[in-house]
Parts: sequence; structure tokens; C-alpha cells
Amino acid sequence: MSRAFAPLAALLAVIAVPGSAADWTHEGPGGPSQWGGVCVSGKEQSPVDLRTATPAPLGDIVFHYQPLPASVRNTGHTLSVTAGAGNGIEIEGEHFDLAWIEFHHPSEHALNGKKAPIEVQLVHKNPAGTALVTLAVMIVPGAANPAIEAIWGLPADFELDPMSLLPFHRTYLRYEGSLTAPPCSETVRWLVLDQPVEASQGQIDRFAKLFPMNARPLQPLNQRVPQAKAM
Repeated sequence: MSRAFAPLAALLAVIAVPGSAADWTHEGPGGPSQWGGVCVSGKEQSPVDLRTATPAPLGDIVFHYQPLPASVRNTGHTLSVTAGAGNGIEIEGEHFDLAWIEFHHPSEHALNGKKAPIEVQLVHKNPAGTALVTLAVMIVPGAANPAIEAIWGLPADFELDPMSLLPFHRTYLRYEGSLTAPPCSETVRWLVLDQPVEASQGQIDRFAKLFPMNARPLQPLNQRVPQAKAM
């Protein structure tokens, strides 16, 4: 399913790493009701509640992930992880490079009306810089997650294998949407995995202490019909 995307260079010039300098918040003054622009007028906004999906011949996600040097910083809106070149995904013959990873509490998307404590979003761009594809993975209470522990430590430099943030089964729901923060550009193909990964309750609580609320409210689907891979 193809669509026209705004030039990514212009998009990244506006948001850099999301939340880096924009004058907005998730709550109170500057919160979502005050964002304005496409955030209000757009018809393909994210996140959404994925309750139903149409079976479709979606391709498998091919992961080209490996351990690479990475860094993490607190942007004031989230923890944002960047890694050196070399990680990416392939979907239906198209390659997308991993650009950054960010986290939201509670999850921004909902599955069948239910939100998870945390959602990790792995944002990818194509080599031409004309398309964004974001993988969304829910994080639920369970066993401690070594990758999460490393990221929460806010090290200047560390090694991260993005595969450690993915579940074993990687089936997904797909829909066309937007950035979940200003400028809310409708330039994102979302792949929302329907299986979660685990983190300990202590790890979840540590992130919640940093960010009691950094999730955008759910948006209407309008005329969009999410798709799920036909079995």
C-alpha cells in the first residue's frame, strides 16, 4: 500500500529527535488540546485504538538488526535512543533504516481497547528520506529486561541490539497515520505488533516516575481501515 510522503528532511528539520525543543507538553498548558494545526485538522492522526482489522496479504517484516553502539538522552518528553548506521528493516521489498527509538507511558496505541503500561516505538526512514515506518511494541509487566535496564541508566554510550526490544512472534497490524507529537505530520506507516515484550514492574515504575504521562490521547480512525496479515 503506497502513498505520498512529505520529504523526511523537512520533517526532521522541524522535529529533529522528537521533543527536542518544541514548546508543547502532554498535559496542562501546551497539552494536546493546544497543539493546533494538523494535530487538530488532520484526518489520519495517531495513535488509535486497533479493535478490528481487515485481513490482507501483508509481507513479513525482515529485520536487519545487530548490536551497535548507541546513546540515549532525556528530551524532556521521552527517552530517545539513537544508534549508528547499520540497523533497519525490510517490508514488502522496501528497506528502512532505524532512525531512533522512543518510549511512552502509558502506551499510545490501544489493542482492543486496552493499553499497556509502556509502548516502545522504533522509527525508521527509507534511504531516500521520503517515508517513515514506525514499529510499535507494547511493554507489559514480567521478567526484567536487560535492554530496558541499560537504556534506563541513561549511559552516554552503550551497545544495543534492537532485537532485544521485540517479541518472539512478530505479527502486526498496519495503518496509515501521523507523528504522535507536534507537528503531527501525516507521514507515518504504523506497524503495531500484536505481541508484547516484558519488563519488570520496577523498570516500568522507574520510567513512570520520569514520565507520569507522555502519551497522546487516542485519535479517531475516521475512514481508515487497519489491516492484519491474512493467515
